[in-house]
Formats: sequence, structure tokens, C-alpha cells
Amino acid sequence: MLIFCAVVAILLLYLLITKKPMYYCQVAAGNRYLELKEYDVALNHYNRAIRINPNKLSAYVGKSMTLIELKKSAEALELSTKCIELAPNKAKAYKPRIILNWKLKDYESILKDTAVILNMDSSNLLAHTYRAKVYFRKKNYSRAARYFSDVIDLNKKNSDTYDLLSATYIRLGDYNLALDTANKSIEINSNNATAYTNLAHALLKMNKAKQAKEYIKQAIAIDNNIFDEYMILAIINLIENDSKTFYESLNIALSKEFNYVDYFENDIFDVVRNQEEFKALLIKFEEKSNSEKLELEKVM
Repeated sequence: MLIFCAVVAILLLYLLITKKPMYYCQVAAGNRYLELKEYDVALNHYNRAIRINPNKLSAYVGKSMTLIELKKSAEALELSTKCIELAPNKAKAYKPRIILNWKLKDYESILKDTAVILNMDSSNLLAHTYRAKVYFRKKNYSRAARYFSDVIDLNKKNSDTYDLLSATYIRLGDYNLALDTANKSIEINSNNATAYTNLAHALLKMNKAKQAKEYIKQAIAIDNNIFDEYMILAIINLIENDSKTFYESLNIALSKEFNYVDYFENDIFDVVRNQEEFKALLIKFEEKSNSEKLELEKVM
């Protein structure tokens, strides 16, 4: 009994000296408030954790992610670099810089960081996912498809990856594969609006506008905040020669968050490309597509 009490006393003394419980409690609280999008409160907890132990990684990672959400990109970049300096051999240390550079559309930097991670951990899900997403954004769809398939091999239960792979197959012109992949996503999550949107997009490419419209209606019924839904609906409206609804759908699409506007490369828009209303909207789409990057960069 005396030995047991002595061991407990030594352990308590060790915890008091190292302050481990206080540090991890602050980090856990910061993580929770970050998840709740209460960013200022999250920062307070991460800062307390850093004061308790300025040499541990977790609080710096959490604080970096919070600064990214607050669009304080200069501070986020500095701190995300510190994460890597603090723990260059830990994949976790690279996460904030990868997320920040994704928002800044600095794809080459992401590829460098993901390569470092994969050299350390060949099965790292974050690195595989962002490598694939970068090649999608760079329009290297063959590579993107291969890398998204690698992500699925690592985690077959994430419907989001199937959605990305389906979108990639659409751009490769592999519409049957796109349909199969979208249906696999629905098997995982039957309320996945993006999967139904991909079904609609693939069917539209196969000149099945009537079927596509049914799926896009289904997608909007599940979640009406997805940009792609209204772009596809606009194309269907154009096919139906419904000019009024076409512009209504485009304006709704413009009100949603998005990162790229490759839909406008479709020849279907040639019939309206010279219309002043369309040209004005296209400028607004391009401006909004770049607005988040500009907003982040202006403080750097």
C-alpha cells in the first residue's frame, strides 16, 4: 500500500511539474471551440496551452487552423511554418500550411508538402487527398483520378472522395464510370446532394437532359446551397430554351460558394456568349472565383 501511494505521489508530482493535464485540456477546449466556429474563444485556449508548454505541436496546429478560418493569412503562414520547424518529422505539422495554401491556390507548395509527408508516411490520408485535389484543380484529370482512387483504397467509407472521383470521370468523359462512382457514394450516404449532382451532370453529358433534371431536383431538395446544382440546372434551362429561368439559375449559382468555373468552357454556352447579360455575369463569376485568394493575399 505504501509503495502504491508513493507511486501515485510521484506521478502527481510529475504531472504537476510538466503541466500535461492543463496543456491537453486547453488544446482540447481549443479544438472544440474551433469545431463550433467560435474562433476567438478557440484562440484564447490555444494561447494558454502555448504559454503552458511552448515546445509542443498540437496547440500551434490548432491556432494556425483558427487563424486560417479568421483569414489572418500572414499570421497563419508564419505559425504554420513554425509548426514544421517544431516537428519536421511529423505529418500533422504540415496540415495548416497545406490548408492555407489550398485557400491561396498555391498548388505547387501543396505538392511539395504532400511529397514530404508521403515520404514519411506513404498512407497519409491528408497528403493523398490534397495531392489528388491539386491535380483536379490543375486539370490533370488522369492523375487526379489515379490519386483519388488511392485515397479510396485507404478509406472506402468516405463518400466525399467518391464524389470527387465521379466529378473527375465526368471531365475525363468517362460518364459510365462517373455514374457508377456517384452511385457508390449514394450507397454510403443516401442524402448526399453532391452525388446526385454528379449523376445529373454525367447524364447531361450523355444528352439525357430529362433524367438529369430529375436528379438535380433531388439534389436541390437535399441541399440547395451547392453551386454545381444551379450551374447544371442553368445548362438544362438553356437546352430547354428557357432564357428567363437560365439567368435565374445562373444568378442563384453566383450567390453560392465556389472555387472554379470550368462549366463555362462547355460549348452549350456559345449560344449566349455574346449576350450582354451573360458577359456581365461571367465577369462577376470570375471576380468572385478570385475574391477569396485576393482577400487572403492582401494582408500578406
